[in-house]
Amino acid sequence: MIVFVLNDTQTPAARLTVRTAELLLPGAEIVPLAQPVGGKLNDYLRHRNEEPYMLTIPSGAELLRSFSTELSHWLTLMKEQGLKWLRIQPAQSAQWDIQVPEIPHAVTIWTPDAIARGEINGFAEESELPFNHYTDYDKYIQIREACPGAELLSSSFRPAPRHFPAWMRRREEWEALAPLLEAPAVPRPHSKPLLSVVICAYNAAAHLPWAIRSVLKQTSSAWELILVDDASNDGTDAAIERLVPLAHNVTVIRHEHNRGKAASLNTALVAARGSWLLELDADDWLTCDAVARFAEAAVCAEDSVALICGNYGEWLERSPHQLLFRKIHVTSPIKDVRQLLENARPLIPRLYRVSTLRQEGGWRQSDPFYGRLYEDMEMLIRLLRSYEAEYLPHCLYHRRLRSSSMSRKHAKAYAAWKLWALASFEGLDHR
Repeated sequence: MIVFVLNDTQTPAARLTVRTAELLLPGAEIVPLAQPVGGKLNDYLRHRNEEPYMLTIPSGAELLRSFSTELSHWLTLMKEQGLKWLRIQPAQSAQWDIQVPEIPHAVTIWTPDAIARGEINGFAEESELPFNHYTDYDKYIQIREACPGAELLSSSFRPAPRHFPAWMRRREEWEALAPLLEAPAVPRPHSKPLLSVVICAYNAAAHLPWAIRSVLKQTSSAWELILVDDASNDGTDAAIERLVPLAHNVTVIRHEHNRGKAASLNTALVAARGSWLLELDADDWLTCDAVARFAEAAVCAEDSVALICGNYGEWLERSPHQLLFRKIHVTSPIKDVRQLLENARPLIPRLYRVSTLRQEGGWRQSDPFYGRLYEDMEMLIRLLRSYEAEYLPHCLYHRRLRSSSMSRKHAKAYAAWKLWALASFEGLDHR
């Protein structure tokens, strides 16, 4: 049997887990894995698919003398009852900081059949789940209804005490992620969707899959997903294919040449079957109730309303393997379009009425950057000058702040674009 110690941090508690496993399970192969673990698990198992069982143990867990005997009993139970997985929770709760919720902490026995089930064949890799410490829990959620298994309590191990630094914001992280992780994927689609969720991607293989998963896990089925790949060359197409075949309400369109964001949005606008269009950046993600709340508002919206927006969570990407929650950004009412221009902050998230977008001719490419930058601001200015907007007081979207994003790399270009906007739109140069 292969035993993986997940999220190994080389702390004394983590090293103790590895050493104790080696002593208690002398016939097993003990493999400590540091974050991110999903891809490493998949690579390892790809070459060891003859193993009937594998075991994952959270780093820092304290294995007791009875663990070896209990493991033998668990394996016998799985064989006798034909179970594909067994998830064992500690009978004793972890010692948690009072500010941190009790995040799932369990030992799991997996079969190859269980690992191949669910929305993802194998464990979620970093692009599919940017929060690596939930990798085993995410897989468990995927398969718990897909194949036979069981949950048990055991006193043969103790969870590691967890005292996270306040800056890690683990409570906010868990509260934001738990509903999305635990939502079932790919609800039955409507024959004609109300909302067209649009993701335009260029070289987004490292982030796009998590955005896609957030759409597939919506609690409402009133959506279609339109993916526009703007001639990526980093494996974005392969990342899409790993998730998309499971969803029949997904349209994938690929440009032969890179054409920019505005052109990609216009491609999606032509293909959209929904009455409303929800724009989702390739490195961001939706809350699991975003479509449901937007759909409810869209059905009740007056004809004069062309835009519906809400609040969003803000996450800082500090390193390739760490996303930190910053805050919930509450959208401020826009008193006039000049205020939007001065704030240099587009409304997020944005749900557009499709008929209005088409009437306006879609996104323009006649600005100084040919629709590759600030296309969102240009569209918002046009719509807010002529139509009404509604605001939903809910967090419906999560935004990732990256130093390498287009908006950050070209932040200085906004001054030039702003001068163009002031000259192009009548009345914007007057307060």
